[in-house]
Amino acid sequence: MDTMVGDRFVCTLADGRPWTAKHVYLGVLRVKAESALPDVRFDDLRHAYATHLLRGGALVRVVQRRLGRANPSITLGRYPHVTPVQQEDVAGRVASLYS
Repeated sequence: MDTMVGDRFVCTLADGRPWTAKHVYLGVLRVKAESALPDVRFDDLRHAYATHLLRGGALVRVVQRRLGRANPSITLGRYPHVTPVQQEDVAGRVASLYS
């Protein structure tokens, strides 16, 4: 995950060091404990994020990079259930061009 904008970190500790994956994970646990959110695994949040991006029309390459995946085929292999929804959407758009 990119944590920098230009030469500055987006998420830092009080001393200026960047957050690590552990800091993010502990932050999520704290928010979950302080809220009425259902108890879900951290990976479930990541999966939901990727699914919503793909269903919203984000390019696979963009989602792949946001997830820190090495290539788009891994993303497509992990979230194949989104593809039929996108296929139906594209088919509807093409059909509307000819109506």
